[in-house]
Amino acid sequence: MGCSIGGKITLDLACRASDRLAVIGSSVPKRKAELIATMHRREDPAVSTSDLLGWTAHDLRDALGGVTCPAHLVVGRDDLWLDPDAVRWAAGEIPGARCTVLEGIGHYPMEEIEAFDAVLDGWLRELAASQSDPAEVTR
Repeated sequence: MGCSIGGKITLDLACRASDRLAVIGSSVPKRKAELIATMHRREDPAVSTSDLLGWTAHDLRDALGGVTCPAHLVVGRDDLWLDPDAVRWAAGEIPGARCTVLEGIGHYPMEEIEAFDAVLDGWLRELAASQSDPAEVTR
């Protein structure tokens, strides 16, 4: 339910959500999706509201070209908060950055992907290898 712009936002969520819980990806088993949704319903609304206000106001687009460290931007295809095209654009603005769009994953890949620690470890090793001396990587 929403009024004015809230109504448009509500319709947008309804069109994109397909009744998914808490912006969780479509590939997440129902039992795990319910658990993640329950965890997020326990969040303090005052903290969540402050987070969203800060996130909305913090614009880094003009500074992305100055990033000098390795970067790998990741977004879930089913994320209702982040647009994968906008994340791809941001990665394109960062010299040498990679972008991965995770199919069937929503806003919480660290909670939605089984063995996420291993996936993250792989991404971090790839970033480290991209910055290492090529001779060191092959040893």
